[in-house]
Amino acid sequence: MELENGDDTDEHTVDEASRSVVDVLQIPANINDYPCIGSGRRSKQEKREIKQQRWIENKAARKEKLKLKDKIKRMNESLKADKPCIINKLTNDPDASRVHIVIDLSFDAMMSDKDIRKLCKQLQRCYTVNRRSNHPVQYAITNFNDATKRRFDDVVNGYVNWDVKFYEKHFTEIYEKSDIVYLSSDSCNQLECINDNKIYIIGGLVDHNHYKGHCLDIADEFEVSHARLPLTEYVDMSCRRELTINHVFELLVTYINNCNDWKSAIELTVPKRKLNST
Repeated sequence: MELENGDDTDEHTVDEASRSVVDVLQIPANINDYPCIGSGRRSKQEKREIKQQRWIENKAARKEKLKLKDKIKRMNESLKADKPCIINKLTNDPDASRVHIVIDLSFDAMMSDKDIRKLCKQLQRCYTVNRRSNHPVQYAITNFNDATKRRFDDVVNGYVNWDVKFYEKHFTEIYEKSDIVYLSSDSCNQLECINDNKIYIIGGLVDHNHYKGHCLDIADEFEVSHARLPLTEYVDMSCRRELTINHVFELLVTYINNCNDWKSAIELTVPKRKLNST
C-alpha cells in the first residue's frame, strides 16, 4: 500500500509540475490550437492577417516606388517632346546627295559566323543613318551573294524594300575604275574632300585588325585609287585609326551633311574612347 501511495504522490507531483510549466509558458492545452504545430499549415485568417501586416509594413516602399515610376514617366514624356521628328528621306529626293558610298562584301570567306552577324548589324546601322540624314547618299552594296546574303535572308526582314542598291557583281563590273576611291586606313593618300563624281568604297570586312592592309591590297590588285580618312589631321587619336564599317559610313554622311567640316564630323562620329581629351 505504501508503494502504491508513493506512486500516486509522484504522479500528482508530475502533473502539477507540468501544469505549472504550461501556465508559465502560456502553452495551449490542446496542441491543435497551435496551427503551425498541430496541422503544419496556417489558417486562412492567419494568412490574411500576415498579408495585411506586410501591406502595412511595405506602404512606405510602395509609395516611393510609385513616385519614382511617375518621375521616370515625366522624364520620358519630356524627352519625347524635345526629340526631333525622325527624318526618313529617299536617295531620289531632290535634296539627296549625289555622292555614292559602296560597301564591298567580297570578304565573307575571311570571316567567322560571329563576324558575319556583326557585319549585318553594321550594314543595318548604315541604312538607318542614311535614311535619317538630311541629305542621304547613294548607298550600294556589292558582292551580295554569299554568307552575308544568307544571313540577311534569314534574319533581316524586308531588306529587299530598303532604299539601297544590292548588286551580286564585283564593284569593278559596276563602276568605272577611274571613278573609284577605295578607303583604307593604311593608304598614304589623305582624303581631303568628297567629290560627287567619285565612288567611295568601304571594305565590308570585320576582322579585328587580323588582316591589316588587306583593303589597300584590294585597291592595288584592281588598280583603283585609294585614300584614308584624315583622322589624325584633325583630332588626337588615343588608339589605332581603324573604324568599324558603320562609323566610316556615318562619318562620310555627317561630313556631307555638315558643311564639309572634317573636324566636326569626326568629333560627332568617332567613339569618344578613341579620342584623347584636350
